[in-house]
Amino acid sequence: MKDEIKDTNVARDTEEKSYYHQVLSRAKCEKYNASQEDVDWFDIKNYQFTNRIPFKELICELIARVDSANVAYTEGSYGIVSASIFDKIYSDIITGHPTINNYFVYDHDDPRIISLANKMEEEVEISDSGELKFITLDQVRSNIPVRELNISDIHDCYHATSSTEIITVPIYANTSHPCYTGFLKKEDITNETTLTTIQSKNHGIEQLYLSVDLSFSEAQLITAFEKILAELRPHKKLTRRKILDIKLHKILPLMDLIIWQVKEKKRLPLRQIFNLLEGLPVECSDSITGFDWSKFNKGVLRTLEKVLGQGTLLPLLDALDDKTGHYDISLDELQDKAP
Repeated sequence: MKDEIKDTNVARDTEEKSYYHQVLSRAKCEKYNASQEDVDWFDIKNYQFTNRIPFKELICELIARVDSANVAYTEGSYGIVSASIFDKIYSDIITGHPTINNYFVYDHDDPRIISLANKMEEEVEISDSGELKFITLDQVRSNIPVRELNISDIHDCYHATSSTEIITVPIYANTSHPCYTGFLKKEDITNETTLTTIQSKNHGIEQLYLSVDLSFSEAQLITAFEKILAELRPHKKLTRRKILDIKLHKILPLMDLIIWQVKEKKRLPLRQIFNLLEGLPVECSDSITGFDWSKFNKGVLRTLEKVLGQGTLLPLLDALDDKTGHYDISLDELQDKAP
C-alpha cells in the first residue's frame, strides 16, 4: 500500500513539473472527465497530413498552434495569430479541418518567418496600437561588455509588466509585449529583475534585451554574447529520432487538444488524451486500452516539451537548420531516409 501511495505521489509531482501541465495550470483549466459528445470534434484520422507535408508547412502549423494556445488563454492577439484569425483557426480545428497553414505565408528559405496571407488581410480586424517608441538610454560605462537589461533600464518594459491589460508591440503585428506579466505577480518584481526572468516564468524567453558597450573589442563582445546565449538557451538540438517522435507521439493533434482544453478551461485526464490520440472511445478504461501513465509521460509529454522548447521550437528549428534540404522533406520522407 505504501509503495502505491509513493508511486502516485511521484507521478503527481512529475506531472506538475511537465510543460504540458504548466500550460493547462496557467490557463486555470479545471479537472474534467469528457464524454464522447464533448470530444466528437476530434478524430485522429484528420491528422494524417502531418506526416506528409514538408517541414516548411509543419513549422507553420506548429508555430500557429503555440500562438493559438496563448490567444485561447489571453483572448487577445499573440504572435502571428490575431484574435480574429484565432476564431477561424479554432472553428476549423473543432469542425475536423485542422490544416491551418493556409492562413499564413512563410519564407521559403527561413520558414520561421511567417506573416498573414494576403487573402486574409481584408477579413481580419487589426487594431491600431500606436507608434513604436524607440528608447534612448543614458549610457553608463561598466566593466561588462554585454549585459542583460533589467526593468529599471527601460521604462516601457516596466509599463508592460505593471499593466492589467495586454500591451502590444506594433512592429510585431500586434503581438503581446514579451514583458506582459500574465502569470507573474507584480509584487514579485523589483528593479533588478531581468526581463528574461519575467519571460521565462510566463511563456518562455522570446526576446533578449542587452546593453552593449562598444568600447570593448569585437572578440570580447562576441565572447560575452555567446556566454549569455549559452545561459539562456540551454536546449539541445533534436536528434533525427526525436524529430520523428513528432509523428510517433502525434504532437500536432495533441496541441489541438491543448488549445481546446485551454479555450474550454477543462483539463482532461491523461488516459482520455491517450484514448483520443489512439483513436479509441474517450471513456475506455485503462484495463481495456493498456494506458500506462509513466510511458505516456516519458514518451508523449516529454516529446512535446522537447519539440516545443518552452514554446520557441528552437530545438527543432536548430536541428533542421543543420540539415540542408530538410525543410523540404516530410516526416514520412525523413523516416524513409537512411540513418
